[in-house]
Amino acid sequence: MPMKPIRRGKQMVSADHKEKNMLNFIGLYKGIPIAFDAKEAKEETRFPLSNIQPHQMEFIENWYKHRRI
Repeated sequence: MPMKPIRRGKQMVSADHKEKNMLNFIGLYKGIPIAFDAKEAKEETRFPLSNIQPHQMEFIENWYKHRRI
């Protein structure tokens, strides 16, 4: 997935995704690929699945099919 570098002067300090199909966090934990998206909910006892965008759900489903967490 294409990334856009975020620079402070000449130094690259971060990167942002150019496309919408990514989640907030993708990386490795003890060698295991992990991906998740941080969401906000108004209620403490439930999380409406409508908070997940269709492109995010598609990414999560594909991620899971490849045995990633």
